[in-house]
Amino acid sequence: MASSSTAFDLDQNERPVEDFYKLLDISKNATAEEIKKAYKRAALKYHPDKVGSHPEAVERFQRIRRAYDVLNDPDKRNIYDSYGEQGVTAMETMGGRVPMFHPGMLVVINRIFFLLTICVALLILFPAFLSMRADGKVQWPWVAVFTPLFILDALVLLIAWVNFSREPEDETSEEDFADKESHEEHKRKSKAEKRLSTAITFTYVILLTILQVLIALRLDSVITTSWLVVSVPWFALEAFHGIVAIPALFSKFAMGAYDIDASGDPSPRSLNALEKLKAISDAYVPWALRVIQVVLIDVKANGAAFSWAATFSPVFIYVFLELVSLVLSYQEYRRSRQSATNEQAAEKKAVLGFNVFGFVLLAFTVCYTVGMLITRLNNSDDTTPSSAVILVPVFIIMSTLFCCTCCFLPTILCCWKLSTMAAQEGEEEQVEIINEDRRITNE
Repeated sequence: MASSSTAFDLDQNERPVEDFYKLLDISKNATAEEIKKAYKRAALKYHPDKVGSHPEAVERFQRIRRAYDVLNDPDKRNIYDSYGEQGVTAMETMGGRVPMFHPGMLVVINRIFFLLTICVALLILFPAFLSMRADGKVQWPWVAVFTPLFILDALVLLIAWVNFSREPEDETSEEDFADKESHEEHKRKSKAEKRLSTAITFTYVILLTILQVLIALRLDSVITTSWLVVSVPWFALEAFHGIVAIPALFSKFAMGAYDIDASGDPSPRSLNALEKLKAISDAYVPWALRVIQVVLIDVKANGAAFSWAATFSPVFIYVFLELVSLVLSYQEYRRSRQSATNEQAAEKKAVLGFNVFGFVLLAFTVCYTVGMLITRLNNSDDTTPSSAVILVPVFIIMSTLFCCTCCFLPTILCCWKLSTMAAQEGEEEQVEIINEDRRITNE
C-alpha cells in the first residue's frame, strides 16, 4: 500500500496549485475578519522558524502569504473567485487594473455585445429591404424600407439618454487637488463635458433621423422638393464637422512633433510648412469630397445632364488619395527603418501592414459597389445588375461583424472563463498526487 505524501514532496512542475481557501482553512463565504484570523493561525503554524527552513516549508509559508494577499483584497478576491489565480496573475501583470477581469465588467461587456448584435442586425436588414424594394420584389413604401434605421436611431438616442441620466464617475479624490473647491470645480467641468458630449450625440442622431425621413418621403413622392433641400440636415452636419476641425488643427500645430535624438529620447519641435499642409489636407480633403459628392448626387437626381460616372468621381478621387497616402507611408517607413530599433521597426511594419489591408478592403468595396451601381443606373431597364449583387460587399462586411458580435467574440470570452473555472475546479478536486517514482506497481 502506498504511503501518503503531500504535494510538497513533488517537483515544482508536478505540484498541484492548492486552493487559497483550503490553504487558509476557511469557507468561500468567509468575512475579511475571518480571513485575517485564519492567516494569523496558518502563519504561526507553518512559519519556517517553527517547522524548519527546508524548501517545502518556505514555499508553503509563501503560498499562505500569497493566499492572504489575494483574499484580503476585494477586487483580487472577486477575480480569483471567477478565474482563479491565473486571472489574478494577469491582473497584476497588467498594472493591477484590468477592468474586463472584474465580474461586474463582464456583465457590461455582455450587454455591449448584445447591443452591438442588435445594431448590426438592423444594419443588415436595411440593405436587404433596400435591395428588395429597388428590384421590385416588394411594393412597400420607402418609409417602411427605412424602418431598421429608425429603430437604430431610437436605440442610440435611448442609450445616450441613459448615459446622460447617470451621474459621472469621479475617479479623483480631494487629495489630488489643492483644496476642496478645486475638486468641486473639476467635478463640475466633468459633468459639463458629459452634457456637451450627450448634446452633440443627440444633435447628430436627430439630424440623421430627419435626413432619413426626408429621403423616404421624397422617394414616396409625399414631398416634391429639390433633393438639395432634402440634404440640408446632412449639410448641417458637415458644417459642424468643418467648424470642429479648426480648433483641433490649431491644437495639433501647438503640440508640434517629436524627433528621436541620438540618445533615443524624444526631442520636441514645431511643425514645418509641409507638415502643416498635410494636417490641413487630412482634416479637410475628405470633408470637401463628402460635401461635393452629396451635391453632385442631388444635382444629378434633380435632372442634370452629366453622367453617373462623373457624379461619383469624388469617391474614386478619395480612393486614389488614400493610395497616395499609403505609398508615402511606405516611403517614410523605408527611410526610418535604418535608424529605428528592431522593436520600433517591427511596430511600424505592423502598422503599415494593417493600413495596406484596410486600403485593399476599402478599395475593393468602394470600387466594386460604386462601379456596379453606375452600371445599373446607366442601363435602360434600370434592373441589372440587381441591387442584391451590387450590395454583396456590404452584406459580407455586415455579416462578418454580426458573427463577431453575436458569436465569435462572446464565445472566446466564454471559453476563456470556462477554461479558468474548469482549471480551478480541477485544482479543488485534486487532493494528492503521487510521484511516479514512488508509486507501487504489480511488477
